[in-house]
Amino acid sequence: MAFEPKHLGLYFSQAEIDTARSEREDIEHLQSAWQWLLAEAGDIVIERKPEKNSEASDEEDDTPEPEHVIKPELDALSLCVQDALKFRFAEDATAGKRAAQQLMTGIGLQDASTLSETIQSTLAVAHAFEMVRAGMADSDVTQWQSQFVTFTNSLLDTNQVDQSYNDKLWLTALSVVSGVVLEDETRFTNGVAQFKQTIQADIHPEGYVKPAVQDAKESVPAFQRMVSAVAALTLTAEAATRAGEDLWSFEPRDVSVNTAATYLVYYYFYPDKWRWGEDDLTEDDTRAIFAEQGAWIEIATFRANPRGVELLLDERRPLFNAYMGGLTTLTHQKTKKRKKRGWFR
Repeated sequence: MAFEPKHLGLYFSQAEIDTARSEREDIEHLQSAWQWLLAEAGDIVIERKPEKNSEASDEEDDTPEPEHVIKPELDALSLCVQDALKFRFAEDATAGKRAAQQLMTGIGLQDASTLSETIQSTLAVAHAFEMVRAGMADSDVTQWQSQFVTFTNSLLDTNQVDQSYNDKLWLTALSVVSGVVLEDETRFTNGVAQFKQTIQADIHPEGYVKPAVQDAKESVPAFQRMVSAVAALTLTAEAATRAGEDLWSFEPRDVSVNTAATYLVYYYFYPDKWRWGEDDLTEDDTRAIFAEQGAWIEIATFRANPRGVELLLDERRPLFNAYMGGLTTLTHQKTKKRKKRGWFR
């Protein structure tokens, strides 16, 4: 392992910035990501035109109305991440200054309603910091890092007896990410080791993460728990890989993060086959969960291209969630060619 934090952003490199700029007009979903980034709340980002019903006669117009993707109002932390992305990708110095000012207020470094949500906010603000730190005064960088190390110490020292399984996965992500932000190799190495133990012990060859879907400490539905678990693993793998430890290539027993991601893609389309917890999981349920939390799937697609994911992406792009990787349709615009494997391998 070569521990080499780059400090451009947690989940991308200069190559992705260059591609996003140079191929902006050539890749349709990349265009939509740029449109989303530069739009105001309430603007139409894209218009999806559904195909006409093939069974309708020539005289009939049975084509559904176009679907308009509207940019939503964003919460304060999401606006901070958005401004950081504008600074890094669009070279918008004013947006970068706004993001830096928000960071200095301590945004994102407070307890949320659950430990997992608290960690997700901390990861989001860490991503924003990594994107704009080059434009901040040295004294501000030092001051922000002091707040960050104090707050993350309190999270990483949390009593494990009270943690859910997914809390532990998000703490693994925090260990890796805080190691990158603070250039603390001990934190980073500890997180990498925890990640590898999870892949070795907890991901079934078919793809489900059994401790996540069976965790009695969790009150949210099992499918949503599975999505959160794979999101945590994805962000951990990507942050570590960008900093020198390629966790996407870690495949003991021929099992990896992509095995779990592919599992979720399958049930996105076939929720009636889901066997963990919810007897009535529907397409509306799976689509709603991915619409809200699914930005991380672009990262998994960039790295491993889970089987069947293209249809999911066609429905969901552009994908943004400040707590799940950011505007990943922009930052992970290139798709890796998928290996020829079955649904669950």
